Amino acid sequence: MKNKISSIFKLTNKKTITILYAIAVITIIVMSLASVIYYSTKKQGYHVDEIYSFGLSNSSYKPFLDSHDRHDSSPEKVSPNYYKDYLTVNSDNRFDYKSVVYNQEHDVHPPLYYMILHTVCSFFPGELNKWFGIAINIVFFILTVLFLWLTARLLTKNKVLHLVCIALYGLSTGAICSVIYIRMYMLLTMFATIYSYIHTKMIVGKNVYTRDLVLLSITVFLGFYTQYYFIIFAFLVSLAYFLFICLSRQWSKVRDYVIAIAIPMIAMLIIYPYAYTTILGVNNSVDGFNHAQYAINSSNRLLLAIREFAHFLNMELFSNLLIPVIILMSIAILFGVIKKFYKIKISANGLDISRTNVHIPKRLHAKPQLIAGIILAFATLLYFLIVSKITYYKLDRYIFPIYPIVSILFVLTLYYTLKFIVFSQKLKYIPIGIVIASVSIIISLQHLKYSPSGALPDTLYPDDKIVNDYISNHKDNTVCLYAYTDGNEWAEMIYSPWLQKCSEIYKSNINDAREYISEKLNASANSYTLFIEDDSNDETSEQIKSLLDATTDKTGIKDINHVTDVNAWNHWSVPATMHLYSLER
Repeated sequence: MKNKISSIFKLTNKKTITILYAIAVITIIVMSLASVIYYSTKKQGYHVDEIYSFGLSNSSYKPFLDSHDRHDSSPEKVSPNYYKDYLTVNSDNRFDYKSVVYNQEHDVHPPLYYMILHTVCSFFPGELNKWFGIAINIVFFILTVLFLWLTARLLTKNKVLHLVCIALYGLSTGAICSVIYIRMYMLLTMFATIYSYIHTKMIVGKNVYTRDLVLLSITVFLGFYTQYYFIIFAFLVSLAYFLFICLSRQWSKVRDYVIAIAIPMIAMLIIYPYAYTTILGVNNSVDGFNHAQYAINSSNRLLLAIREFAHFLNMELFSNLLIPVIILMSIAILFGVIKKFYKIKISANGLDISRTNVHIPKRLHAKPQLIAGIILAFATLLYFLIVSKITYYKLDRYIFPIYPIVSILFVLTLYYTLKFIVFSQKLKYIPIGIVIASVSIIISLQHLKYSPSGALPDTLYPDDKIVNDYISNHKDNTVCLYAYTDGNEWAEMIYSPWLQKCSEIYKSNINDAREYISEKLNASANSYTLFIEDDSNDETSEQIKSLLDATTDKTGIKDINHVTDVNAWNHWSVPATMHLYSLER
């Protein structure tokens, strides 16, 4: 009877733990989701590449806007539809995926992400909204966290560590930056995490099932079809796994694995051959390969590039605490080794150090979980080093894909390091307690220090709210006068979400703007919006002053109100400031 009661109690207790564990997993995912949504609501503007995301997805067979640095056509009147048709889907090109592929054949990325974004935008023709891009990123984010959790479950049976792993990534600023940045990098991160999970499962699970190989093939194709950087990460993981199964003489696995990898690579060659011409630099219409080639041949030191990317990783995932933690972990390992192999005794006669009876075994056994962890660490580290070298622009987006795996590796390394130095059974809960406390501090600093300061995420552009509110309040009669400087075609892209909301647009090179705008201001409109680019050149400053003087000297304008300035440098390294003026008769 006692045994029966004991069995019932154990079964009930196990069910309770399972329920609590499931609730904890769901709670962390919900908290992570709430975090990214909260910061998404704060997003007011777009990075220029985000604008390109909408343009390349929605513009009908037109990858890029024409440069406005055209002296032959200055001045000119431009329809707002010039910008609107580029940024949004119109009723005639909804679900036009051939157009999306055409645009990407002339750009530097594969088309999958743009096809997904185009699908969402096709349900809302004529509209530009940040939530179109953020919503799909949120879906990718949730799937990333789920596969991160599945990977953690394979690497350790400790349920608490599963929760810590997904919390460290899911609540990090790095995850938030990935979601609110309307580009393909959240989708790339998802496929990199899925790829890591598949290989971990094939190592830990020992038996490789057909469904694993099918999922592997699908992931390779879709990851390749998303971003070329996926191939770097996938190649490194596959290389390590391939060597592992070859050394273990699992020849049937080798055969099946090679086939599973080869099928999607061949399929990509058939379906989207531009992927290979772009990677090989054959496609002269793109500059991605040239940028990579320049970075590789550059005399810039690799250590300097590593330092820049390490800064992003440290700040966005570890709240700038990674180096102190690594130092403490190194000291702890050294202490553990000394304690294991040497007996230290301090007495009145001095310090006595003697060897213990512990001997290094002649044969070492590595569990599948350790092998999987080593393979992931190998691929992650080499990806970090390769990307540090080949990227022309040193930006955090390129290492977003390894953030989830770095989270797992960090948590497990910290835990097993602490467990190594704690020999007493009475102190067995100390390691997990320190891990929880450490990650809690890291997460708290993310949301109490960096994010509130406005430094992160860096694509929120809170100051753009002033322009958004102004354009919205003047949308019924917003005649825009746009004076631009030479060579700043990027700046026009930055302003395009606002220009597409104007009722009329008059464009002029700033050299011609004084006479042209004076003429246009004699029209019947009562209010105008004046966009003036300023490249901080002395000559430009004089032209701007002359232009403002002309609006009062030669027209009926009475009030010139400076609304705000937009720093184009923050939206994409363009050395220009946009001055926004409200002109009233």
